[in-house]
Amino acid sequence: VLLRLTTFDEAATITIDQPANPSWPPIQLQIPARQSRSVDLTFRLEFLESEPAFTPLNRGLHILSDQPITVYYEVNFENNPDIFSLKGRNALGRNFMIPAQNWWTNYQWLEPPASSSFDLVATQDATLITIVPSVPVRGHRAGEAFEILLNRGQTYSVEAAGYTTADQLTGSRVTSDKPIAITLKDDSNLFD
Repeated sequence: VLLRLTTFDEAATITIDQPANPSWPPIQLQIPARQSRSVDLTFRLEFLESEPAFTPLNRGLHILSDQPITVYYEVNFENNPDIFSLKGRNALGRNFMIPAQNWWTNYQWLEPPASSSFDLVATQDATLITIVPSVPVRGHRAGEAFEILLNRGQTYSVEAAGYTTADQLTGSRVTSDKPIAITLKDDSNLFD
């Protein structure tokens, strides 16, 4: 699992930390202008993944740069690679509609099983988040709002209850009183 960072016309000083996890030693690096660097986070994977679902966790990353950069998070596993483009301030909002697909099922015979889910991360303390799932999820009915409270750097994952097209989280709604970011995950679709 890697972070891929690239500078533009100016060199950048970058700090990567976890605001809600004081035991995470910050990573600091300098990247010259128009160059890229990779930061291997594989050995810290247990501190990054938002599992178990439906649990506030101290796993949100904070990447601070003194110059504009691009960053993506790469899962570079042999049989199931993926990249997540990190959008910085452009990812933040207070009102989201989850645009998950509902055409294919997820391949449930992997370990861990593939699923449709989304992860929230708070940017400020005492962020009140309201989630209205479009389908039943663990402990909550479809269309019934539930609330969670997260502090800066905390994450929360909402995971589909099953693997079929009827279980996909398409159209779920998330609102918050302070800016948050959301990462969508829809793993290993099974093409019938």
